[in-house]
Amino acid sequence: MNRGITQKQYLGLVPPTEEDARSSQMRILDALKEKGITASFTLPALQKLYPICDEADYNITVSLAWNGSIWQVVDLEAGDTAAEHYGYAADLGSTTVVVRLVNCSDGWRHLHCSLKNFAKRQELRRRMFSQWSYPATQR
Repeated sequence: MNRGITQKQYLGLVPPTEEDARSSQMRILDALKEKGITASFTLPALQKLYPICDEADYNITVSLAWNGSIWQVVDLEAGDTAAEHYGYAADLGSTTVVVRLVNCSDGWRHLHCSLKNFAKRQELRRRMFSQWSYPATQR
């Protein structure tokens, strides 16, 4: 199944008990493994881990990013926010820049913005005029 390069997964975890004293990190990794996802944690996600798990009573959403070989937990949120998964797509063309805000859950485009790429135009002018300003013997 192709999941793209990012995804969000809601996890309703069981809080630690005397019988099950696994760390919050292991609880999340085990729950992801049950969903067929092998993952690791980034440092910023680890730093948010314990406060979020305690505040949300272990009902959390993890944001995952594909790094080319494994899924990485890059963020954690309290509650079920899996449906709120947005990204943007940008096309930097030679004359136009187009940006779209996309709901990654269903592919719906929320916003679309298009504008002229003035930086590219300025670069083109600079190159054209710099060619004309040099005498032929200095080229």
